[in-house]
Amino acid sequence: MIEKWLKIGILISSLVLPLTLAFFIYDTYQTTASCLDALSHLYIAKNVIDNGENSGIKNLGTVWLPLYHISLIPFIFSNQLYFTGFAGTILGSILLFFTVFLILSFLPFPENIFASLLFILHPYLLIATVTPMTEILAIFLLLFTTYHLHQFLKDGRGMGRLGIGVVLGTLTRYEFYPIPFLILPFLILRKKGNWRKIIPTVLFLFSGIFFWLIWNQLLFADPLFFFRHPVTKDTAGKLIYAQSLRKVVYFNLSILKELFGILPFFSLLGIAFLSIKRKFHLLLPLLLLITPFFTHLFLAYQNISLGYARFFLLSFAGILLSSFLFCREITNLALLKKFKVIRFLPLIIFILYLPTLKENYSVLKVGKNHYQHKINLPDLDVNYQKVNYYLKTFRNLFSNMDLTSAHLLIPFNQEFQTISFALRLTPEQLFDPYDGEFILKVMEKPWEFCDNLLLTDTLTPFCPIFQKYYQGKYFLFLFWQDEEYQKTILNHFSLVKKENGLRLYQKVR
Repeated sequence: MIEKWLKIGILISSLVLPLTLAFFIYDTYQTTASCLDALSHLYIAKNVIDNGENSGIKNLGTVWLPLYHISLIPFIFSNQLYFTGFAGTILGSILLFFTVFLILSFLPFPENIFASLLFILHPYLLIATVTPMTEILAIFLLLFTTYHLHQFLKDGRGMGRLGIGVVLGTLTRYEFYPIPFLILPFLILRKKGNWRKIIPTVLFLFSGIFFWLIWNQLLFADPLFFFRHPVTKDTAGKLIYAQSLRKVVYFNLSILKELFGILPFFSLLGIAFLSIKRKFHLLLPLLLLITPFFTHLFLAYQNISLGYARFFLLSFAGILLSSFLFCREITNLALLKKFKVIRFLPLIIFILYLPTLKENYSVLKVGKNHYQHKINLPDLDVNYQKVNYYLKTFRNLFSNMDLTSAHLLIPFNQEFQTISFALRLTPEQLFDPYDGEFILKVMEKPWEFCDNLLLTDTLTPFCPIFQKYYQGKYFLFLFWQDEEYQKTILNHFSLVKKENGLRLYQKVR
């Protein structure tokens, strides 16, 4: 009876905690988004349904995988949920609930209580739930896949659900891409060399990856466009320690320690113990759960990934489960049963982790990664102050202007999507890359389409990239490099405000 009520309490808390945090964060920073990427995720989903004639599934994006944006769509029909970011918060809270349910189902009592408690109490996990980001969906699908792999290895059940988890995961985050390759050998062994059954299984497991490659080929004539897109290609490579395996490992272990303290140590003990005992039905799912961490290390070495806390959260469930499974396995050893203190090992781990958990909570106080002053990072993934600054900048810039029916042409650096949220404008009112080929016509003669232009005082590092991408017609580049184009623009638009490196022009009536 105690176990039942504890589970109910934790499941209720998995909904209440993120929603409560969301209201606190929104009241403080006027958004639930912890970074500019989060606003971009909302903006992509909104473009699918609310971009006038340019609405449609083609706007699901090029770089990010599509499933999270599809999942957001039911919630961003509401402008209030969209502009505040609560569309992502509600989706994240639902996903957290089902993730915790799986943790409670995977582990025995009382280990499941301690693991799920630590999971929902971690501030970075709560932020990943509250903010509109892909990680919480990936965490749920990773645990869903792992749970059914465990069932499949134990008694052969759940192969269909296992496959569904893999397909959906590979449509959510690229860290999922190694997983079908890792699962495939076990499925082949189960099929006992029957290729008539193996081939459909292989095609199904990799169907998510195939879909994305075909999608990029059909829309952009390049199956790897998501990787070759200029924004991806030319913004990756910020890591000062890349190409040095020693530095990559040291740097990432340092962040791992900051986020999870003593837990990775017990996780290693658990994996080692299960290996010795040859309990592969438990060991293999756990290794699958921490695959994202090793994928991140590889990408970091290749100078692609960054030291973001949210990337480490993808393996958090695996770290917790392996730690507390170690407790259970140790407790069952006949040799140690006479030591009564061993029964309290889950509680001991919980207590040892509390100081780390307390230190992590400073992220909520300052709105930034708590370890920023300890580790040299090129950027932050939790920076509510930065998002709030951009929101205020654009609100001040457009203050005292009636934008009810206005149409704006804006530079295409990612942060300028913030305008949608700062000014409460739908994508239909903003001319940007999601307008497809139509944007070329707008940039060529913006006075025929726009009420306002937003430009930067100088060319940004992105300008040459977009100039090439937009077939030599990128308006910001032309404005500063082509005197004839600038003269034509100034004949139709007048400068009304200039501040913070931005210039706001209004169409001459």
